[in-house]
Amino acid sequence: SHGIEFVYIPPGTFLRGGQSVQITRGYYIAKYEITQKTWKRIRNTNTSEFQGDKCRFSESECENLPVENVSWMDVQAFLRSLNEQNPNPGTLYRLPTEAEWEYAARTG
Repeated sequence: SHGIEFVYIPPGTFLRGGQSVQITRGYYIAKYEITQKTWKRIRNTNTSEFQGDKCRFSESECENLPVENVSWMDVQAFLRSLNEQNPNPGTLYRLPTEAEWEYAARTG
């Protein structure tokens, strides 16, 4: 899991914009944002603005801040690297869909 903690979101239904949306399959979603430390370990780079001299905390505290200043393409490259290094061949890391993200946020 590369230090990434996941939570299971069971299937279910929720209201979105006044319409009922059904999530037909359960899925796992990261419990926390990806940290700068994890990003560096997987991608060997860190594009975050708040690092080094710009971070007002200790280096270890800064490494535990969420990675930021990344594009959609950066995230796709991160996911490709994560999948290449994945010890569980049946698991595929991906971004949640918009509906999955909203459902996870609403279901707690």
